[in-house]
Amino acid sequence: MIPLLIALGYGEGASAAGFGIAIGIAAVFALVIQVVTKLLSRGKTAENLTPNDGFLIVTLSWVLASVMGALPFYISG
Repeated sequence: MIPLLIALGYGEGASAAGFGIAIGIAAVFALVIQVVTKLLSRGKTAENLTPNDGFLIVTLSWVLASVMGALPFYISG
């Protein structure tokens, strides 16, 4: 959100649009992940997770963080 405010403050329309769209995509993506995990995890505890599950979660988190961080640059050109 801070880069969006700075881009708006300096009158960078393309950058502000890129940041705004990226924030919207990230928010929708986070909401979808939250709903899906709530539905899939009913009745399960952390004891059911294996170390392989943890490695998968961490790996996917890093990949998704990289993609989300690159979105404003990709969108704004």
